[in-house]
Amino acid sequence: MKRIETAAASDAQLIARLADEIWKEHYIAISGEAHVNYMLEKFQSEQVIASDIASGRMIYFLLYLNDEAAGYCGVCIEETAVYLSKLYVKKDCRQNGLSGMMLGYLKERFASKEYIHLNVNKRNAGSIAAYKKMGFEIVSALVRDIGSGFVMDDYTMRLTLR
Repeated sequence: MKRIETAAASDAQLIARLADEIWKEHYIAISGEAHVNYMLEKFQSEQVIASDIASGRMIYFLLYLNDEAAGYCGVCIEETAVYLSKLYVKKDCRQNGLSGMMLGYLKERFASKEYIHLNVNKRNAGSIAAYKKMGFEIVSALVRDIGSGFVMDDYTMRLTLR
């Protein structure tokens, strides 16, 4: 059984634990341990997540598979679009349609928006392929300094809603 729940600030610890597990398993091979640890602290810590939720800057969702927290999603609502900031699923829960289910939910909930967009690491071939399969297209590339000598070297992808 799969389900999506809107997260509250009280879920920040659970989301941070999921982030730590998923990021260390998946992204160290892509970006290196120091970069991953920096990203977890700066963008995926319990304090940052709780603050994002409490302030309304971001809406988080928890993804469940058979009553187990299997992943999470975070979005920022913009005037004409939805920025899909985070969509991560635990390794042992992938290939179960959770990402597709989450995207379907976002498309329905935010159908009045023009598009959903996201950034994905250029070396994250599996995620790029998955997003393309879900209808996203690469629209640009960007390199952004995120501090402490680290950069994000990403593609921007977009899915048109209307």
